[in-house]
Amino acid sequence: MKTKFILFIIFINFFQVSYSQVDSSASPQELKVVDYKKYTSIPKSTNSIFSEQIPNALNIVFDRLYIENMGIEAFRENLSELLGRIIIKENGGNEIGFLSIKKDSAKIQSFVPTQNKLISHKLTKNSSAAISIFINASATDEKIYEYLVTDISRAILEAKNVDKELLKRATTIAEKDELPKYYIITGVTVTEISKREFAKKERRINATNFPLSGIAISFDGNFYVSDDSFEREYKIGFTISSLSKIKREVEALLK
Repeated sequence: MKTKFILFIIFINFFQVSYSQVDSSASPQELKVVDYKKYTSIPKSTNSIFSEQIPNALNIVFDRLYIENMGIEAFRENLSELLGRIIIKENGGNEIGFLSIKKDSAKIQSFVPTQNKLISHKLTKNSSAAISIFINASATDEKIYEYLVTDISRAILEAKNVDKELLKRATTIAEKDELPKYYIITGVTVTEISKREFAKKERRINATNFPLSGIAISFDGNFYVSDDSFEREYKIGFTISSLSKIKREVEALLK
């Protein structure tokens, strides 16, 4: 804790950060970060011995860290404000700092990823707990979900936009054995999650059990009907780089 305190105090002396474009309702203290990968080994249902494997297309999703609270709305249209910030991983949690190693003069534009549609799939009671938590839905014997995961916006911190002197300071302030706790946000992605619920029905369809405007699907020998439109929510994910891994690169750049 002492090292972390010293780290941020020294940062304050070197960084000048403007928050004129950031909503005041999302102060640095309110930003919380979650790692969904920790849920990948938890069975979705205690009634099944094995959970379904996470689809390969979603592996990239669970390699990111995510803002998990209201702070997302402050940054969804201004991703560059998050680039270059420090994340501290310790005691089973993740904290995001409010100072950045990004150059003050850097003008970074977000873009739409070319391969942005990650997956369209179904959530069942045997699906991974990580997926259930990520899309904020819980399937049972009586209901399943159809979901679509799409990356809609991204910003990347390129080497030319990094203040190398400040980055060097960041890698030398902390003790060597403390460095593995510190990470730099090098990429930020906004992911859209669309989902709708399907309720289990009898195989025989009539006017009483089929919605006026809906859709029916057959899955795993059962019949499901939905009259819901897609619900959408958004998550901001971070691609991070370890300070301990980039320390040698920084030293080489400044020789």
